[in-house]
Amino acid sequence: MLVKDILRGKTKTIVTANDSMPIDKAMALLVEHNIGCLPIVDKDQKLVGLITDRAIFKKINEMKDKYLSLTVGDVMTSELVSGEPGEDIAYVAEKMRKRWVRHVPIIEDNRITGIISLWDILKAKAQTEVENRYLKLCLNEQFNPSRAGDD
Repeated sequence: MLVKDILRGKTKTIVTANDSMPIDKAMALLVEHNIGCLPIVDKDQKLVGLITDRAIFKKINEMKDKYLSLTVGDVMTSELVSGEPGEDIAYVAEKMRKRWVRHVPIIEDNRITGIISLWDILKAKAQTEVENRYLKLCLNEQFNPSRAGDD
């Protein structure tokens, strides 16, 4: 299965932020859209970073009551693991495992076209396993010699 196959089933709207956005506004976007990360883009909409709910949570824990002075740029990571629509999902999953990340922005023509999460990979893997099991069951029933003449 390819990344583009997973992206087809996802919403086309990508919620983004900029690095000067206050951290509480970024948290509100994450909650409002029920997402775990925000791509950070510059004025030309080029991806420059990523901020996750986990990174915000860690920073708030460190800062305690001073966290409201933070901006997205104070918390985001700019060391990104990215993918492309034509990549195999297993390859992207391996990149995620090696770098210990939960979200991978998908880049096409220097623009972010989607985000793949661990949850997306888990759903795709489960769907593939169910389909494979069903196909094996169908093949076994179709070619099982003990069923010959049952029709």
